[in-house]
Amino acid sequence: MTTGTVPSFADVALNLGSSKILEDNLLLQARHHDMKLIFYGDETWLKLFPNVFTRSEGTTSFFVSDFTEVDDNVTRHLATELNAEDWRLMVLHYLGLDHIGHVEGPQSPLVKPKLQEMDDIVKRIHHMFLAWDKHFGLPSVLVVCGDHGMKNSGSHGGATLEEVLVPLVIIGDMCSGELSSGPFEGVLQAFVPQIDLVPTLSMLLGLPIPATNLGKMIPALLHNIPFSQQLYALYYNCKQVATQFENQISDSATQASYLEYKEAMMLHAIWLTSDNSSKSGLDGTIARLYMSALTGMSSQLADSLVTFDIPLLVTASG
Repeated sequence: MTTGTVPSFADVALNLGSSKILEDNLLLQARHHDMKLIFYGDETWLKLFPNVFTRSEGTTSFFVSDFTEVDDNVTRHLATELNAEDWRLMVLHYLGLDHIGHVEGPQSPLVKPKLQEMDDIVKRIHHMFLAWDKHFGLPSVLVVCGDHGMKNSGSHGGATLEEVLVPLVIIGDMCSGELSSGPFEGVLQAFVPQIDLVPTLSMLLGLPIPATNLGKMIPALLHNIPFSQQLYALYYNCKQVATQFENQISDSATQASYLEYKEAMMLHAIWLTSDNSSKSGLDGTIARLYMSALTGMSSQLADSLVTFDIPLLVTASG
């Protein structure tokens, strides 16, 4: 969710170590570009990203029987931070719902009140963002998501749909679930791979996409910027993923998605030197070629990282 990559077997095996993330990532890019970041919530973030946050306070996730204090310790900072104007990116990681799921399961009577509490917090932040948008003349973006789901038993860590499918809600003036006009007209993304969040947020924040990112931008969040910038964003994202594709996929130059990327770049170059009357016919073609190329290359790269030699792993562990 911060690097735009999928975990390897070693990453999964060493996950509990919570060691510093050394890969290029969204938070590090923000820090390097003089953005102030603040964080409140699961202290794991402070171990993964030391010296990144201007202000922070961690809460331990170890005491899973704690359903209230872990969240109260996050919310108590909201009043101060929502009245501060020095930060650009705030991360809040609430733990209470996760703890309820582990201890009592998803059918617990405590789930609904906890969800209502989270709803109220989202509403509170959103209302403040609306005021900020008018004051600063720039759109704010609120992202609400989970890092995992849970099984009916309350556990997670596997690959069942209940564990890997989680909601993603993005609230802001730049957001649209379905595009009614432009090159992505009618595009509705019911499913967004988790790795797509990083390049999308990088674009919205005006930051470089992390070098090892494998994800693609979410089209619905591009529609509010000039079309020339949309095409450049797609080109930049596609070029960055294509570099990974060239390095990691054998015979990359003959793959269909890579050929679409090359065709999109060729047409994009023609588009840039054409007069306005000639451009309209190419607009949608270029955008769709970039997105198709991104989708294909991203999917193939992600699949290559989660394909393991199971017999070899079992032999090694034995």
